Amino acid sequence: MFCLPVSVDGTKQSAVEAKLIKDGKVLPLKDVEVIVAEDKATFKYKKPARNLSGVYQLKISNAQGEDTKNINIIMQGNIQLIFKIW
Repeated sequence: MFCLPVSVDGTKQSAVEAKLIKDGKVLPLKDVEVIVAEDKATFKYKKPARNLSGVYQLKISNAQGEDTKNINIIMQGNIQLIFKIW
């Protein structure tokens, strides 16, 4: 599990959506639970395993735009990582 702080400059005008992408495909909700709160997005891999380690993309979007960042995730069991994107 890891949390990503989400900040919106100015007045928030629409809901924020968060997705975790691996090999160009959005991971389905049966594999990853995504919870978007007021100030963070939490991603919980339901069955973490070492062979799932690798490069992922985090995509955060709302009606005003989107941003995608590459991250390297090393699966070692249930862990929590915190990222800040400016």
